[in-house]
Amino acid sequence: MSATILFVGHDAHRGGAEIALLHILTWLRAERLEQARVLLLGGGDLVPDYERLAPTYRAAELSRRAGLGRRVLRKLHLIPRPSRVPSALERQRVDLVYLNTVAVAHLARTLKTLWNVPILLQLRELEMAIRFHCGTEELRAALEHIDGCVTGVQVAADLLMERYGLSPERIHRVPSGLTLPTRGAAWSPEARRALRGELGIPAESFVVGGCGSPNWWKAPELFVLAAHRLRLRHPQALVHFVWVGGHPQSLDHERLRHDVDRLGLGGMVRFLPTTPDPHRHFALFDAFLLTSREDTNPFVCIEAAALGLPVVCFGGSGGAPEFVEQDAGFIVPYLDFDAMAERLVLLMSDHGLRHRIGEQAARKAKGRHARERMGEGLGFVLDRYLPDRNHPAGTLANSDPNRRRLRAPNLADNGVRGETPSRLAQ
Repeated sequence: MSATILFVGHDAHRGGAEIALLHILTWLRAERLEQARVLLLGGGDLVPDYERLAPTYRAAELSRRAGLGRRVLRKLHLIPRPSRVPSALERQRVDLVYLNTVAVAHLARTLKTLWNVPILLQLRELEMAIRFHCGTEELRAALEHIDGCVTGVQVAADLLMERYGLSPERIHRVPSGLTLPTRGAAWSPEARRALRGELGIPAESFVVGGCGSPNWWKAPELFVLAAHRLRLRHPQALVHFVWVGGHPQSLDHERLRHDVDRLGLGGMVRFLPTTPDPHRHFALFDAFLLTSREDTNPFVCIEAAALGLPVVCFGGSGGAPEFVEQDAGFIVPYLDFDAMAERLVLLMSDHGLRHRIGEQAARKAKGRHARERMGEGLGFVLDRYLPDRNHPAGTLANSDPNRRRLRAPNLADNGVRGETPSRLAQ
């Protein structure tokens, strides 16, 4: 009898964690014999995608992406947080629980009590996101009931060890696995000129791209400030900044347009709405600017790199510096817009350098983050924690001959230490 894994997600909106879970479910269905179940605390437009891959259940109280008032009340513990497991799911056999983000870590005790099986937590957040979505003390309490943590970057592993006291044996490095985009017809010179023409961008202009939700973590307002600093330092440069993500009628976009207008950047900076196919717009770009303040798994950075775009990011911002290193772009000091502007001008002025860095970025993205790499690492972790069907639930064993087995991966050749989804993080 094949084992059953319950994946728990906070919602089904088009975000990085939600899309990453879709990639895991797709891989599991194609490559493993385990059965998946999904429990969501909230809805979203990806629910049908989850339902196509696994039986999907909804918790009684749904949305953790509630309004500010409800989030504050939850933070003050004045209203309950969603935690009730549907009765139909309670009757199912579960052999392993996989918590997709810290936003569902508060369920660890309930699920451990209900099924008494190993629980894994995918840490996709750093300290500020942990405080916002979970709370430091709440995560610390949840970790008492969590058997192991999976993370894609060393900075998150270090956080678990240094701040939360986890032993290295409970932390597993698994690279994020994406369906990496490739250059298609949209990247032909004719198509690129036509796309720029649609947006009123001169064909010879250097275009700096950005992508993501208009939130504090992705920081599109810093994208605007980077454009402003470049213009102050190089007023004659023919450069445009294009951000993909968000909704044109939202308050976030109104605030961004306010800054753009006040800074006189209306002809230089523009924002394009969220789209199911953002990579079409990536063909506009000559370089990718990641202005995230904190981003553990910047999928859009990896996707841009896979398309041959050099990446510029802030140091100390999470996973991007670990990917960019010294050869896939430039890492500038945190919030140093002068340094950011100069690196962009260097890429604009040196086509050969831009091409060499872009080619290396593409090689790294494919070598480290193809879905096969993720599957190799995650399969090893699952084999470690899934119970032996010949022993009581909860035992850690690897002796089931009916379950596909993977050897421990060796990621040293790609610069990943330790043991070892996507469209865009909108």
